[in-house]
Amino acid sequence: MRTGIEAAEYGAEIQRVVRYLGVGNGNMQEGSLRCDVNVSVRPIGQSEFGTKVEIKNMNSFSEISRAIDYEISRQILLHKESQADKIVQETRLWDESSQKTFTMRKKEGLADYRYFPEPDLPEVVLTSDYIDEIRNSMPELPEAKRRRYENMGLSMQDVIFLANDDIVIIFCITLIFTLSCMLCY
Repeated sequence: MRTGIEAAEYGAEIQRVVRYLGVGNGNMQEGSLRCDVNVSVRPIGQSEFGTKVEIKNMNSFSEISRAIDYEISRQILLHKESQADKIVQETRLWDESSQKTFTMRKKEGLADYRYFPEPDLPEVVLTSDYIDEIRNSMPELPEAKRRRYENMGLSMQDVIFLANDDIVIIFCITLIFTLSCMLCY
């Protein structure tokens, strides 16, 4: 992902899937869905990304978008001013009122990110057959449904309205069935 809006759209799609499958309400403001982001820039021509900075404390997709775009700009400015060494591996918080990120804590190594095995949890091995069984049992997800409705020639407004909520589809089918039955009399 290259921009804040791309990341926010990705997060919104995850929220739609969570709600669609009924595994949660996905309300960010209640803490039911959390999105922390990592931002790293690389100058043109450089193959490796720079130092990763984590951002926390975002309660909406618009905040995610603004926080990422701010952090990208901050890191690019430091590179342009030959101060890339000031970009350190850390956790930053998003402050909505100032529209800026600020340091929460520095991170020095992998242990700070909890990148080590948990000795009390057994390893989980998922076979390809099990993954295929789960995949084949899943309902059509909102993105696939939107593409199908678009291919049917529906307007984007109708596509979005119909694809994100099964209750709307059930209501529409019931309404169409009721109207067709009334026409039969």
